[in-house]
Amino acid sequence: MSLFTPRLLQISTLALLAAPAAALDMDWQQQALAKAVEFHQANLPETCEPLTSPLVAPLSFELQIGEESAARQALMVQLPCRRTEDGESSVFLTSDQNGTVNRQSFSKPVLEDGAAKTFTEEFEVNNAVFDASSRTVVETVPLAGGGGTYTTTSWGYRDGRFHIMRFAVDATEDGKDNPQILIDNDIW
Repeated sequence: MSLFTPRLLQISTLALLAAPAAALDMDWQQQALAKAVEFHQANLPETCEPLTSPLVAPLSFELQIGEESAARQALMVQLPCRRTEDGESSVFLTSDQNGTVNRQSFSKPVLEDGAAKTFTEEFEVNNAVFDASSRTVVETVPLAGGGGTYTTTSWGYRDGRFHIMRFAVDATEDGKDNPQILIDNDIW
């Protein structure tokens, strides 16, 4: 059995906000998703826009948290945060079968003189792609000035949180895809 099973729950955001009255009729995944949306609305990061469109559906992926004998079922929930000039951003929450919701943070490198010397801790991930089978989130962000330059960061989910695995920068405007890897961590 896979630790993650991708599943897009086709429930509108507005329906999730009205869910507490119907919670007894939902399975644990629907309850966990409703709790995640409720938590997100109540604790909206400053940079995020409120979820108002009934067409906005969060993505959710089933996962198992903990060791086999003490494991609990949970969802990794990807919620839209805001549109940016380079795409859109998302936030990630885990929501388990017991009603516990946690917002996930991501350690992001700050470039200084071509190197990643300091880090910031952020909740928002730009142009996020979550791969359930590898438990990874990848962010790709164009650099100012364009020309095909970008940074890409990947994090792996382990021990209840995301750890930075790789950070690469393609700062050359030569039309070729040749990023320089500045951070490469084996977290597994």
